[in-house]
Amino acid sequence: MPCAGTASQSGSGRAGSWVAMRAPELAKSDARAVAGSGEGEAPPAGTGGEAGPERHGTRPFGQNRRFASSWPAPVRRWRPLRAWWARWACPLAILIASGTLVAAMTWGLTTFGPAFAALGIIPSALDGRLLYANPALGHIAQRDAHALPGAPFGDLMHPDDRPHLQEHFAALARGVTDAMALDLRLRRDAATPGWARVTLGLIRTSDGVPGFAVAIVEDVTEERAHTAALEHQALYDPLTDLPNRVLFLDRLAHAIESARRDELPVVLLLLDLDRFKEVNDTLGHHWGDSLLRKLARRIRAELRGSETIARLGGDEFAVLLPPGEGLPAAQSVATRILAALEAPFEIDGRVLDVGCSIGIALYPASGRNATTLLRRADLAMYTAKHAKAGFAMFAPEQEHHTPHRLSFTSELRHAIHSGQLRLHYQPVVDMASGQVNHVEALVRWEHP
Repeated sequence: MPCAGTASQSGSGRAGSWVAMRAPELAKSDARAVAGSGEGEAPPAGTGGEAGPERHGTRPFGQNRRFASSWPAPVRRWRPLRAWWARWACPLAILIASGTLVAAMTWGLTTFGPAFAALGIIPSALDGRLLYANPALGHIAQRDAHALPGAPFGDLMHPDDRPHLQEHFAALARGVTDAMALDLRLRRDAATPGWARVTLGLIRTSDGVPGFAVAIVEDVTEERAHTAALEHQALYDPLTDLPNRVLFLDRLAHAIESARRDELPVVLLLLDLDRFKEVNDTLGHHWGDSLLRKLARRIRAELRGSETIARLGGDEFAVLLPPGEGLPAAQSVATRILAALEAPFEIDGRVLDVGCSIGIALYPASGRNATTLLRRADLAMYTAKHAKAGFAMFAPEQEHHTPHRLSFTSELRHAIHSGQLRLHYQPVVDMASGQVNHVEALVRWEHP
């Protein structure tokens, strides 16, 4: 028979596992036994089992025959272990049944940590205090994981994101929701900024009351950087790093919407370079690209932070002033840009001289949507280019190609090809002599 100090470690392990698995059932059974026997009653006669100390009105937990047959084999076979079982099984079962789930999770995270090596898994109080931190969380937050339990969860995040995180913890504490996810900035060194995707889950008690939270933290710094790079490629010009047409039209539409609500004007300036084609045709596109980069930097230096400059394509640029700026502000910006481009550009030892023509369109006088404003600013720009005036404001007489004119031209072209035109001759007669001097040719359009 093995001695008490070394007695069947595998059997003890199985006994402990049996307790853990059946703890709730054991605790409920013992509670029923206490309630059914009545305090102060003597144990019923003939119950069998081992003699033991007086139990104040109920039999020892170890003598509960309902479970005696299902005790683990080492308990049934070895008398000293059976006596220990009778003395301590009930308190142990109650402790396990009422023990905190956080302790079980801590053991699970420690045991199965390698399976979640890249994820920070955190049991947390509903006020945001960390109850445990696995090594992955320390790696993500660039902190010592052993020093994190007890610290506020918000300390790991950027100060500007902490109120947002606290709002989510408050929602969990009220039981409004059981799960949520959000991306937050990590509080790291300025040289290594980071992002974390935090998924919060609520653990409720058996009564349905919010107990504590579990957070899964994933480092998404590289994912965010990759997404930001793709967005930049889609919305910015690769040559000048200015907003492209897509982003500019979006900002123009938002500016118009804001101005419509507040009844404010919006100013759009469209720039087209003069003599740029000569540079490309004479020196090549490499020189043209260098010139565009230098020109973009020079124009941007003349604008305020609230004013947007974009490259729409080729040698065409656009400038958007914030809502509320009127025609005087537009003329001032155009004058500054023209003055900035008077100085020549030096590229690889060559001096290049280019200018620009600027067309100005004003919401709502020149148009009420982004497409119309851009088209009419383009008309004003060509007016300025032909007049060599530097800049020009849109006027209705500049718009030769109205929608009606465009429709009429298309219908006339179709009439020629479909035979809708009929030629007629009309004689011109001398009334004195009655002679036909000549004829007039008339074309009639038999429009369907």
